[in-house]
Amino acid sequence: MGPHRVSRLVGPSAVAVLLVALAAAAPASASRSWRASAQVGPTSPGRVACSSSTCLALADGSIDVAGPTGSWKVLYSVKGSATSSTSFSDLACDGSLCAAVANSSGTFQGHSVTGPDAFVTTDGGRHWGGHALSKVRGATSTQVLDVACGGPRSCLAVGYYYGATSSGGVAWSTDDAGATWSGRLLPSDVVGGPLACASALECVMASGAIEVTTSGPGGFRAVGAPRPWGSRVPAFQSVTCTARLACVVAGYATPSGQPCRTRTCLPVLLATRDGRHWEDVALPRAVSGQLVQVSCASATRCVAVGDAPSGDPMGGASFVLDGAIGAPWSTLPLPRPASGEWIGATGVGCTAHGRCSTGDLYDRRGGQNFPYSLTGPA
Repeated sequence: MGPHRVSRLVGPSAVAVLLVALAAAAPASASRSWRASAQVGPTSPGRVACSSSTCLALADGSIDVAGPTGSWKVLYSVKGSATSSTSFSDLACDGSLCAAVANSSGTFQGHSVTGPDAFVTTDGGRHWGGHALSKVRGATSTQVLDVACGGPRSCLAVGYYYGATSSGGVAWSTDDAGATWSGRLLPSDVVGGPLACASALECVMASGAIEVTTSGPGGFRAVGAPRPWGSRVPAFQSVTCTARLACVVAGYATPSGQPCRTRTCLPVLLATRDGRHWEDVALPRAVSGQLVQVSCASATRCVAVGDAPSGDPMGGASFVLDGAIGAPWSTLPLPRPASGEWIGATGVGCTAHGRCSTGDLYDRRGGQNFPYSLTGPA
């Protein structure tokens, strides 16, 4: 639900042109702590998740890793065939355990490949294994949307199911670091959405409402939350949790649930210290638009990225916010690109040590979009 992607330059000659352009027009100034790294190559990082010490991102059919300079490189690619495709939908980490979920379709090596998959690493991203998510009783087809990990061996994935006479939310869980997954239908009034877990049993999901469980997938229940956007309809895009269900939900709200393309789009940031009592987070007055992703290194060190509303498919001016659960948030000073503003923010993640990395942001000059990633402390 983030901004639409714009194809980057490809081919050896284009990369050479890009290198020359970046050398001549790098970001003109730097903030005190955040810095920009040029992205050169085929990778296009989007949604971000961080293990204890390394940040990973979903890209075009691959999982990327943030290098020591802050730029991204391909870490793991799904090996498909001409008649099969795998589309990643979400990525999550807890400690050295990370899980990426995807939906596959087509045929592979003569066999039908249709349905949700999980790709798991237990060493922070060095080695990966793929697992088909289990069939769910009562569902004829399933689609996975989001995943969260809440311990060194436990993850929960959620999505949609379609049955002969019904449809709704579905969840898969693992307690053996992704070696096996078990699936079940969610309660009839609960649908899958952005998800985060503070432990194996404590998770928050934000779809049309904010829902909390303290007993695993079957225990999700809607909780009351403030509605600072009035009659506007919220679209939650990201959830992050620390210990004891201290969580933040980020997204936007628009009239009638329209996409975030006009000034009637308001950023949404809600927080809780315990999963039960939620509050609207005070944001700077100058901030408008959508919040794409939020990440916390701890309850007192959180970062979110977003875009102002714009008719441009890349989105309007991008911004980065930081703050603490239970306190107002502020806008972070960023390195200033040659064009004067960043556009097209796709995601952000923070390690437990407080180092944060964004997915792509773009510096648009002369009709070209030059990709960068920003890194800095939470």
